[in-house]
Amino acid sequence: MKKIIRRKLFYIPAAIVLVIILYAVFHRSAPQYDLVEAKAGTLIQEVSITGSVKAVDHVELSFENGGRIAAVPVRAGDHVFSGQTLLSLDASSDVYSLRQAEATLLADQAVLAQLQRGTRPADLAVLQSKALAADTAVLDARSDLTNKIQDAYTKTDDAVHNYGDQFFDNARSSFPAINITVNDDQLRTKVNAARVDVEKILNTWNTSLSSLNSGSDTLLFAQTARTYLNTVSAFFDTLALIVNSLTPTQPLSQTTITAYRANVSTARSAVNTALTNVISGLDSYNTAVSNRTIAEKNLKVAEAGSAPEEIDAAAAKVAGDQANVDSMRHKIYVSSIHAPFAGVVTRQDGKIGEVVSANSVLVSIIGDRGFQIEANVPEADIAKLSAGQSATVTLDAYGNDTAFDALVDRIDPAETLIDNVATYKVTFSFLGKDDRIRSGMTANIDVLSAKKENVLMIPIRAVSDVDGSKIVRVPAKDGSLIEKTIMVGLKSSDGQIEVLSGLAEGDMVVTNR
Repeated sequence: MKKIIRRKLFYIPAAIVLVIILYAVFHRSAPQYDLVEAKAGTLIQEVSITGSVKAVDHVELSFENGGRIAAVPVRAGDHVFSGQTLLSLDASSDVYSLRQAEATLLADQAVLAQLQRGTRPADLAVLQSKALAADTAVLDARSDLTNKIQDAYTKTDDAVHNYGDQFFDNARSSFPAINITVNDDQLRTKVNAARVDVEKILNTWNTSLSSLNSGSDTLLFAQTARTYLNTVSAFFDTLALIVNSLTPTQPLSQTTITAYRANVSTARSAVNTALTNVISGLDSYNTAVSNRTIAEKNLKVAEAGSAPEEIDAAAAKVAGDQANVDSMRHKIYVSSIHAPFAGVVTRQDGKIGEVVSANSVLVSIIGDRGFQIEANVPEADIAKLSAGQSATVTLDAYGNDTAFDALVDRIDPAETLIDNVATYKVTFSFLGKDDRIRSGMTANIDVLSAKKENVLMIPIRAVSDVDGSKIVRVPAKDGSLIEKTIMVGLKSSDGQIEVLSGLAEGDMVVTNR
């Protein structure tokens, strides 16, 4: 009996082990798959692009020629109209050259007219009288200019030595020192150095006056005098700045300060008057010389008579003169930067007195026609875009909750290489004006490139490429998988693909893991 019990206890565990082994061998788990149903719906294809907001009209401006900046009439942020002057160089020498060119043109036009008309004895007498009067006018203008130069020296010398020197110790030495309080060390050094320069000017000027006569170069003397007067005027401007900053102290009363200011004001007025007189005399002299040139040319033509070839030569000379005048006018015009369109100045780097070179960007403008977006689209996406497509834009500055409507405006036909990769510049136009849009903002663009409704679609991940064919796997009734060849169409932006043939609505397909 005990042996029977032992045998039972032995066979029961052995049977259990055998059952487990047989189950493991013959009853393997059926494989599990992720299945997705082929459904009909709307398939949307979008192209997502990142671009940058730019003004429709934007330009950076520079001078054609270098020079010293004389005027800065606008600042960054100012609104300007088309043609408005934004920055100007000192063109005074070109203006003088233009006047001379215009005078030459007038003279040669008169010569041509005289040649074409011919000269009568009475006309000849008139021309002789005009030439004589013009020559006399030049002598008178030269004499008047000489007197004004001498008077300018007298006024300047009086202003410096009788009104200015009271503020300096050792004023006429090589080391003058201002004797009133100047808290700014740099200003003190500047005015002391200026006093040395002024003394040198007066000494040189005084010496040159001895040679100033009717036979000397009065025009050169006048130009030199104007330079001297500008230097002395600047000296008194600095001195006025110092005197006007004085305040009453124990040794310095308000009455004394008032007297100081009056003396400096008197000196400045005298120097400025002298400068005005010299400039006026110089203009009168130049005008007289120009008139004399015209009169002399007219007289010579009248006395010599005219031949057909002379008329032709005179006409050619007038044409050359006109070209020279036009060239000078253009040179004066381009000495200023003008706004090419109405808009807002975004950059103004010009400073009065600064010397700038040609083609150095100083001013930038964005136009009033609003903003657009420029984006570089990869080669893989460019075929999906065409002009007129609608787009939705979000700007990083306002987040994804604020959207702006836009359209594809144009696509550049040529590629743009970025890191040796071909891209194509696409321009988007905003639909409507919005003050929140600013140049330089980063734009995220979604372009609706295609849309199909009521199409059969499955996830892209369920499709495999096998030898150039599109394959999906569908489950059979016995649990195995069957490969089916399908034809596909449009791909959506959310991972779906259109099935043109090979599946029916409701069919189940296996998605690839």
